[in-house]
Amino acid sequence: MRIDTTIAAFNAHSLRFAMYGVALLPVVFFPGCSMPSIEAPAAVAEFDVDFEQVPVAITEPLPVSEAEAPPAPYPHRTNPFLAPAQGEGGQAESVHLKGFVYVDQPKAILSIDGKTSIVVEQQELRGLKVISINPPLVTLQQGELRRQLALSAN
Repeated sequence: MRIDTTIAAFNAHSLRFAMYGVALLPVVFFPGCSMPSIEAPAAVAEFDVDFEQVPVAITEPLPVSEAEAPPAPYPHRTNPFLAPAQGEGGQAESVHLKGFVYVDQPKAILSIDGKTSIVVEQQELRGLKVISINPPLVTLQQGELRRQLALSAN
């Protein structure tokens, strides 16, 4: 029995040393990788009191010329970042499609600002241009904004 316990103790002891050995292998074989090297800082040069100081002339800043804005690349286009002008005369505020009529050609019955009108394709009325009439839809254009109207229950 005594021999068995001695072998078991020897095996546990050997296992412990083997674990330490494996843990120390990187330090032995890769010494530069385990710890970063810390170098001493370079000596700081002392300030030389007899250093020649050169006077610097301070001048006034040059005036900046007021540059004109470059011309717009596409002058025929409106700026999409500007708010639309409010209260322009002749512009329709509220438009509703009331129905369709077919006499010689398709026509749409529109209510523009409370006034009912019968319009045909390519007709312009109060700033609105009728692009197409394809029942149940009417395509209108106001400036560069296009919209489609459909019959509603109202």
